[in-house]
Amino acid sequence: MNRNSRQMTRQGIIFFIGLLLFAQAGFAQQKNTDRLLAVLSQAKEDTSKVNALLELTTVFKNRNIDSARAFGNQARELAEKIKYPASVALAYKNLGISYYPSDNMMMLENWNKSLEVYRSIKDSVGEAS
Repeated sequence: MNRNSRQMTRQGIIFFIGLLLFAQAGFAQQKNTDRLLAVLSQAKEDTSKVNALLELTTVFKNRNIDSARAFGNQARELAEKIKYPASVALAYKNLGISYYPSDNMMMLENWNKSLEVYRSIKDSVGEAS
């Protein structure tokens, strides 16, 4: 085998391994989404449901922005209802991210609300992030 064919074989193997890793990552992400949706369907209206909604907001922000915003709003509403302010702030932050770069005014409005909540609960780490 000459040098060019060995190099092409190596590149083919590297490409195949990369393809397998990519497929595995996609499968793992779908499995995580399914797990979160299962938690959501069975959870009471408590912090575990809020946390699942927040994770789903993050998962869907790159897949389906409307779903991400729906999960974010549900998380915010439930967090407000059960008086879970740190998650109210995080929901506003995630909602703000979902509006970037399509609607900078909505992004800033949500981030400012997030900042207000973080300040009210004296969460300097949340405030800084």
